[in-house]
Amino acid sequence: MEHLTQEGTPVDISYFDLIVNNLYNVDQSRPQELVSEANAVLMKFQERSDAWLVSQQIITESQQIQSKFIALQTFTQGAREKWGMIDENQRAFFKRFFFDLFFQWSYSDVAPTLMSEACRALIEVLKNEWPTYWPNFMIDFLNACKKSHSTTLNGLKLLAILSEETHEYTDDMLTSDRMSEFSRALESDFNLIFTYLETVFLEIKDQNIIEQALHTLSHYLRWIDLQTITSTPLCHHLVTNLYPIPQMRLAVLYCFDAIATHSSATADQNMIQIFEILVHSIHQTLIAENQPITEVYAEPTINNQIIKSLGHFLVLDQSNLLLGILTEPAAMALHWLCQLTAKCSIETFKVAVEFWLSLTKTFFLESHKVQPPKELIYQLQEVFINRITRPPEFSFLVPDDFDCDDPVFYENMRQTIVCLSNLSRVNMVQQLLNFLRSAQNNEGILLSCWSIGAISGSLQKNEEQQFLVEVINYLYGFLQQNLPQDTQALFCGCYLFILSLYPRFLHNNWCYLKQLLEKIIQFIRTPFPPLQKMAVNTLKSIATSIPGPLLMKHMDQQQSFIYSILENAEQLASVLPMDFVPPLYEAMAIMIKSHNNEQEKASMVSKLLVLPVRSWEQSLVQLNTDTSCDNEITMKVLFPIDIFGKIILISNFAFYPQIEAVITRTMDLYRFYSIEVSKHSAHPNLLEIKTQILLLYEAFLKQHPDSEIVPGLVEMLTQDYVNSPPDFRFYQIIDCFTAMVDTLGSQSQQYVVHIVMNVVVPTFDMIKESYNAYPEIRLSHFKLLNVLMTKVFSSVQSFNLDIFTSMLDCLLYGVSHPKHDISSIALSCVSGLLSDVDSNPEEDFRRVFYDTFYIKILFQLFNVLTDRSHKFIFSQLVKTLIHLFQIIQKGKVHLDGNPNTDNGVANALAEKLSNDFPHIRPSDLLELSRALIMESANFGQFQELLRNFLIGSKKVLPTDRDLYQSEIEDREMKISGLAGPANPSDGLPEDQICEF
Repeated sequence: MEHLTQEGTPVDISYFDLIVNNLYNVDQSRPQELVSEANAVLMKFQERSDAWLVSQQIITESQQIQSKFIALQTFTQGAREKWGMIDENQRAFFKRFFFDLFFQWSYSDVAPTLMSEACRALIEVLKNEWPTYWPNFMIDFLNACKKSHSTTLNGLKLLAILSEETHEYTDDMLTSDRMSEFSRALESDFNLIFTYLETVFLEIKDQNIIEQALHTLSHYLRWIDLQTITSTPLCHHLVTNLYPIPQMRLAVLYCFDAIATHSSATADQNMIQIFEILVHSIHQTLIAENQPITEVYAEPTINNQIIKSLGHFLVLDQSNLLLGILTEPAAMALHWLCQLTAKCSIETFKVAVEFWLSLTKTFFLESHKVQPPKELIYQLQEVFINRITRPPEFSFLVPDDFDCDDPVFYENMRQTIVCLSNLSRVNMVQQLLNFLRSAQNNEGILLSCWSIGAISGSLQKNEEQQFLVEVINYLYGFLQQNLPQDTQALFCGCYLFILSLYPRFLHNNWCYLKQLLEKIIQFIRTPFPPLQKMAVNTLKSIATSIPGPLLMKHMDQQQSFIYSILENAEQLASVLPMDFVPPLYEAMAIMIKSHNNEQEKASMVSKLLVLPVRSWEQSLVQLNTDTSCDNEITMKVLFPIDIFGKIILISNFAFYPQIEAVITRTMDLYRFYSIEVSKHSAHPNLLEIKTQILLLYEAFLKQHPDSEIVPGLVEMLTQDYVNSPPDFRFYQIIDCFTAMVDTLGSQSQQYVVHIVMNVVVPTFDMIKESYNAYPEIRLSHFKLLNVLMTKVFSSVQSFNLDIFTSMLDCLLYGVSHPKHDISSIALSCVSGLLSDVDSNPEEDFRRVFYDTFYIKILFQLFNVLTDRSHKFIFSQLVKTLIHLFQIIQKGKVHLDGNPNTDNGVANALAEKLSNDFPHIRPSDLLELSRALIMESANFGQFQELLRNFLIGSKKVLPTDRDLYQSEIEDREMKISGLAGPANPSDGLPEDQICEF
């Protein structure tokens, strides 16, 4: 064992092979102790600081593939971490060793997995040596590759991996400067590589080598200058000589896909020509084989890739290939994509849906420029009705294996079918009715109903009325039949699903709403949990969207619906599974909250509280240290707490004393469970109850932050948080304080220092060393910072410079965070803070704030603006930066008392940008800085200045959608139903309707 684990000693190769054999060779008779011992020895070997240096001995002398593989991995990892620690002679040795090894193994035809690992080892050496200390590598490598077919094949594979490592992945162990140098080395040698690839295509006949050359080329086509593509006959050669060969088609499609997704690709004449070459070559294969595209390209991998290649060209540059009169190749590609979408696998269908979502938005919003054939729209409507996936609301009723359970996929489908409905509402309605009436089985009815629900909001009010009357009357007939329970439940679910998505229809049709409410109560009483859950969810949805009709007594009622359901609340709860009861009570609470008569509210509250209060008292009697982890006791404790948390949203004088008494009792319970958590570690029952209590506190602090019991509650929660180990801190505690401060605003000053010192500071210490640790706590932390900075620290009375500075530093750290939600929250907070400071009447406060923080904030925002990974918040950054420049342009700020602050800011910003972008002339940057101040009153011009700067500095591309996201979102608001169902008061103006 010492020969492996002791540093500085050579490796006993036979013993190493024995250890590896014990670990990896499958033998059921081998004792588990032997496997465990082998694993421990191998781990100790890899912990040797010189393990990577002696790996070459194993690679050379071992006879086992697994041993060589482990040695290569050990070397690669060691080189990543410790290459800088070895001397020049050792570096020269490893360069020659792995260069020679690569070609020796190429000649020997070793296992592909081993060859691939050898490639990665050589590339790891290159990351540290090339080009400065190995300037001739590429010439020597390409010359050696030409010596045989096997060296050519493996050389092409290495070149593909090299492109991946430099342009598709980021190595965290390399500095950004070294990564840039490494990438530039490959770019500067690309002409050598391209010449080599051309030689392979023209001179070698081995199809395996040519196919690999195409795969390799596809990686380079993603980043090389597009002029290289358009200035050579490469594309013509690919489709004329290679695409007709079935074995080559997939690799050729990879190449065309790389061109279409190139970061600099635009719909210019060259790109149109490349697109038409691809379409022509596909068309020729269909003619040659005399079959439709779905048959010729039926194999799953190539089916997926042809959809990607066609789709990427069609959506290129915001679908500019389709503008004007639709060309024959474009029309052909659209029809092919439609046909392929109809029959592809579910995973490929997901990809196709994303393309159609983009295309159908363009068809609607650019209807004056893009005119797809109406037959295509009709075909797409049929395809999407037939292939619509299960909505999340149906997850209880339809088996998991019915389709793909992916809410993002469903939302993409819903938005696409909404766009298709907007493009031809009359045909969509007719297709849906025909599909519903002609359905031969349950699946057909489900697909029809899901599609009917999906297009909610896209129809005009009169069309919706006529359409739904026919649909509901048809479905209602099934509800009256005596069918098997599962089938009956599906039809009931369809009925609930559709009506829950058409609140405007229900608001204007009491007879159908009354019928629905009666059915909801009937379904709640039906002993079938999936249907009961859907009924409760539907009731909650209706209570939220149209509470009015539920609170009033109609002519055909003895009492309003709310009084009726309250009288039967306990009975309804008794027939529901326990976890369905809190949502039922939440639905009733939503209705009560909407009532405008406080006395009637008080009467309703007293009825609503009967069950949860009784359950609460009963659960506490049974709780003690012996039963704290018991499943049954856990459910009994959770049940009333969950209900209280759901119904606490009611603000009423009759409710407050009772809920305050509950909160007081839960504080003792909270302390009890905190102690139990510390004793039983992460027992799920204890964690769940503690979490549920915190959710109750959050709701209470949001509704009653001025209660007399709040100081004690704050003290308890802060002490629990600061005294708990980081891994046992609950992010819900942070959420409690966020809710309280958000409601109290500046009146929460008495708690702020306590919260900052016991929650904010410890949390920042937890998260600042890593962007990934404690993600839930991190998000809650920045939400709390948001309300503290905008609701408390923006007032001069609470301005503590030291605390404020540390919190602002944390906030600016958040703006630069790579996670979208955190960066967006932090930037919104900065923007809100600036607005609050700007409107503060205290001149001294504004002066201290701007003198201390203006330049700091401005520079940090420009750091984020020029960071490619933060393109997603470009629109937010523009709005925040324009505010910073406006207060300078309007003369509101005199930094350090200087009346010429505008010149000072322009000079400071220009100097900063000169350091960041040394390749741009300082005079141009000073002109930009001055222009930003001068144009701060003109949002459009200001935004365009920043766009042009980012494009000119090569930080983004002119076609990058993130630069135009705000305009895109504004335009998409014109698509009726895209954001969801129509509100009860919505009417759709005729000028927003696009109809063929």
